[in-house]
Amino acid sequence: MCTQPRIVVPYAYYEVTSGCIEELSIFKDEQMKIYFLEQLAISLKAFSFRCLSWSLMDGHYHLVIKSSDVTISKFMQRLNSVIAKKYNQSHKRRGTVFSKRFSSVIMQKRKNLKNVIRYVHLNPVRSGDCTLEELDQYKWSGHKALVNKQTDGILDFYEVFDEFDTTADPVKEYSYYVKSADSDCDDDEIISKVRSANLGSYSFSDPTSWVIGDENFVRKVLEENRNRRIRLALHVLENVTIDTLTQRICSCAGLKKEDLLHPGRLNEVSTGRQLLASVGVCHFGFSNIDLADYLGVSGSAVSKMITTSSRIVGLDLLKEMVCS
Repeated sequence: MCTQPRIVVPYAYYEVTSGCIEELSIFKDEQMKIYFLEQLAISLKAFSFRCLSWSLMDGHYHLVIKSSDVTISKFMQRLNSVIAKKYNQSHKRRGTVFSKRFSSVIMQKRKNLKNVIRYVHLNPVRSGDCTLEELDQYKWSGHKALVNKQTDGILDFYEVFDEFDTTADPVKEYSYYVKSADSDCDDDEIISKVRSANLGSYSFSDPTSWVIGDENFVRKVLEENRNRRIRLALHVLENVTIDTLTQRICSCAGLKKEDLLHPGRLNEVSTGRQLLASVGVCHFGFSNIDLADYLGVSGSAVSKMITTSSRIVGLDLLKEMVCS
């Protein structure tokens, strides 16, 4: 059976679902639930992702997250691998823990995002783990932190409340929005699409089954995804690594590699580092995190280098020389 190619674009909002194999209920143990939330917080910080909604069941979990320039696959690989390793060590077992690759749907901000935030937070009510009245104090859903204004190290309150156009109390509006809904969300077209995606019911010919939004949004996401794959293909086909790219830049700019790898006050060194950041990310598709690790700086510093490089006179000629 063919596997649906995952749509990946930077800084996108995703609904993500991941479940364990049928015979395991790895989160039935409260300590595993606690460990999962600890690792989720660590992963969010490590990859500069933001979380808008989460719920944790005995056998699976749901997230609504905003990605960074790091792919959603890298984020989920890190999270699920540490959870699986911990569970196997605790139960002295080996083998698969999660049943299949995670499902993901990209959603449009200010269009359908709050529907999915609500859907995820109502998951414990649908499963019978708590009632709607008990949800405000239910600790395995992000809803409790939002309505009680409790920082949990996971949820980005600003991102959540930004979905509600109000001059009133956003907490009250969010709470009313959640509590006034049918917990099954059966009449919600957006949620029907999310459920289909979670069940693996993608349509290869219909992109709206894995990108949810208006026509312009879907077209933009597909175009970004296509361009990303082209950039990735470039450095794979040309066998370009960050190290070989650095050597190209040093050759074109008359620099030594050791100088480029250490920030200095010389203009030519700064220009070389900015060129590496710009060409590496924008042309060859390396992530900010990849370049940040290589140069020994933060991801935001790489973003600043890219922005600064656009203002340097004559850099376009150097870019052509490096990329040719």
